[in-house]
Amino acid sequence: MLTALRGSLGRVAGSVLLALSNPAAPKGELYDAVERYFGRDDADDVVVWNSDTLSMNPTYDRRAIARAFKRDPVVAMSEFGMDGRVSFRQARQALFDEEPVRQCIVTDRRELPPDAGLTYVAFIDAAQGARSGDAMTLGIAHREGTRALLDVIRVVQPPFDPGAVIRETFVRAPGVPCARGDRRPAAIGFVQSEFADAGVKFTPSTLTKSDLFGELHLLISTGRVELLDDPTLRTELLALERRPVRGGKDSIDHPRGAHDDVANAAAGALVHVDGIGTKKKTRVFFGWREHVRFRRATCGAAEGQATRQAPLLGPARAAARAAARGPGCAYAATMPWCCNPATLYSPTTVRSASQPIGTNSGSPRP
Repeated sequence: MLTALRGSLGRVAGSVLLALSNPAAPKGELYDAVERYFGRDDADDVVVWNSDTLSMNPTYDRRAIARAFKRDPVVAMSEFGMDGRVSFRQARQALFDEEPVRQCIVTDRRELPPDAGLTYVAFIDAAQGARSGDAMTLGIAHREGTRALLDVIRVVQPPFDPGAVIRETFVRAPGVPCARGDRRPAAIGFVQSEFADAGVKFTPSTLTKSDLFGELHLLISTGRVELLDDPTLRTELLALERRPVRGGKDSIDHPRGAHDDVANAAAGALVHVDGIGTKKKTRVFFGWREHVRFRRATCGAAEGQATRQAPLLGPARAAARAAARGPGCAYAATMPWCCNPATLYSPTTVRSASQPIGTNSGSPRP
C-alpha cells in the first residue's frame, strides 16, 4: 500500500505522506523509518517524531495510563510511552518474570484436599494421545476471598486413550460438577461426549490460550493467585513467550520444542474462577434452527416464521411479506443469516436464547 501511495504522491507537487502508528514488533515500515531517519540531520526530507501520550496530549487521563502500566508495562510502553517516548516491543519476550511467579508459589503445597463447602472450577487441556504429542492435563481451582487458589493438577503423558483418561482419571477428580476446556473443534466433540456420559457438564472456554495466559499474567502480577509447588508448572510458566501480532495484541505460546500443557490447565482453572480477574464477555453463536427459535422466543412466532421462510422466498418477496408483520420481521427476512446485534448481545436477550450452540469472547459483531 505504501508503495502505491508513494507512486501517486510523486505526481503531486508538494505532497506530504504522514504515517501515524504505535510501535509494535521491531519490523516493518515504521521500524525501518525509525532506524534509518530518527535523530539524523542527513535524513533527506524525512522527519520521525517519537513521543509519549502525555507529551502530545497533557489532558489525557493519567489514571488510565497508570492502570495500563500496572496491568502490562510492556504493552503500555508501546501504547502510551513514558518519559517522552514510546518503544518497540521485543520480537520475542518472556511473559513472566521469575520473582512474581515465585511469590505466588506456596512452598511444598503439592495438592489441596477437597472441601464439600467450596465451589470448584475445572479446566481440561485435551490432547489426542499420540506417542509424540502433548500430555492431557486437568487443573482445578477455587476462590478464597479475593484470591484464586490452584488445588489440583493432573497430568497424563502420551500415549493414551483420551476417552479412557477422561473417564478414569479426570471425571474422578474430587468436587468437579462441571468443566471447561479448549475451543479447538478437534477436541470439543469427544471431550463433551465423554464428560456427558459421566454426568459432568463440559463448556468450551470463551477465551483463547493467549487470552488465558494474558489474564493469568495480570493475576500473578497483582498477587491474586496461589500456585502449587510443581516444578513443571513453574518451568512452563517462565518459558512462555509473547510475540506482537497484527491488531496490537500479543500471541502467547511456548517456545519451539517446548510444552505448555500444565500451564494452560492451571491458567484456565484460575482465570475462570468467579470474581477473579476481569469480567468475561460472552458472544453466542446460533445455527439456523437455533436462530429461528431465538427469534420466536424474543420477537414472537410471526417473526420466527418469516425468518424461516426468508431463504425460500427470496429477499424481495420475504421482505414484502415480513413488512406486513412488523419492522423486526422485515429485518429478519432481508438478513436471514444474522440477528439484530442490538438485540442479540443484550444480557437479557442472551439469557433467554433457546439452546445456544456455544460461546466466544470478544466485542459484539453482526
